[in-house]
Amino acid sequence: MSVDDVICFDPDQPSGWSEADFTQFVVRGPWRVARTMPTNPHEYTLRDEHSDDAFDAAVRYIREHGRIEYYAAQPYKTIYCDDHKFWTMGAPLLETVLINRKQRMADASDAVQPRSDTGTRDESPVVKSTLQLMVIWSGPFTRESVISGFTDGGRSPEYDGEDYGLYQIYGKHILCGSDTLLYIGQATEQTFSRRFRQHERWLAYEEDISVYLGRVYDPNRHTAVDNFKGWAVDVRLAECLLIYKYSPNYNAVAISGPPPLGNFERIDILHEGERHKLHPRDSAPVDWG
Repeated sequence: MSVDDVICFDPDQPSGWSEADFTQFVVRGPWRVARTMPTNPHEYTLRDEHSDDAFDAAVRYIREHGRIEYYAAQPYKTIYCDDHKFWTMGAPLLETVLINRKQRMADASDAVQPRSDTGTRDESPVVKSTLQLMVIWSGPFTRESVISGFTDGGRSPEYDGEDYGLYQIYGKHILCGSDTLLYIGQATEQTFSRRFRQHERWLAYEEDISVYLGRVYDPNRHTAVDNFKGWAVDVRLAECLLIYKYSPNYNAVAISGPPPLGNFERIDILHEGERHKLHPRDSAPVDWG
C-alpha cells in the first residue's frame, strides 16, 4: 500500500473549470473506440492529443465533481456530462494518459437481463448489493505509543503490513468534557505511526488523549492483485460514513453532507474489539434517517 499504488480520487488543485469548459473539451475530442474491450464498449482520448493544461484541467474537473462508482468490483471517480459518463483509471495526475467515456445508456442496457422462461427481457433494474465491512479495534493507546510502536508498513511492492486502517482520537473538549470523540481518520498511504507524527502539532496541546486503532481487512475482497486499491477505497469510505454519523468535533470534511455509497444500496460497518463509544453496527443510509 505505497503512496503510488493508492487510487487518486481527489484533485491536487482546483481545475478552475466550469461545466461549460468541460463540455467544450468533450466536444473537441478526439475520441477513439477501445477495440480491445468489446465486452465493455467505450471510448477514450489521449493526453498527447490535447495541451497538457487542458488535459490536466479535465482530469481535475472529473475528480472535483465526480462520484465513486464501481465496475467489476473496482472503484472509479465518474462524472456525467450530456449523453456520456467520463472517468480516469485513478493514477496520479502526471501518470494519467487517457480519459475514458461511455454512453449513459450502455450500463442501463447491461442491467436488463434476458428471461429464461419466456424469452423476453426483464425490464426491472438490477438490485444493488450491500457492502459489509468489519473493523477490529484495539486500544486505548497514547499518542506516543502509536508513534513509537505502530510502524509495520510491510515490504515492497505489496506494503501489506499490519499498521494501516482507521483510528479514533478521544480527549477533553471545552464544551463536551472528557473522553469526547475529537477526530476520526484513516491511514492508508502511511502507517499509523507516520500519520500520528503529522498530528503531533495539535495533539501536543490536547488533554487526556486516548487513541483506538481499527484494522479493516477482508481476505475475500482485499488482495494484492490490485495493489490493495480496493482496500484503500473501503477504508476511506468507512471513514467518511463514520465521520458523517458521529460528527467528531475536530473533523472538518465529510460532516456537512452524506457521502456517496458508490454502487451499493447499503453499507454496514461492524465493529469488533475495543470500539469504545462507537455503536456495534453502523448502517448507511439507515442511520441517516
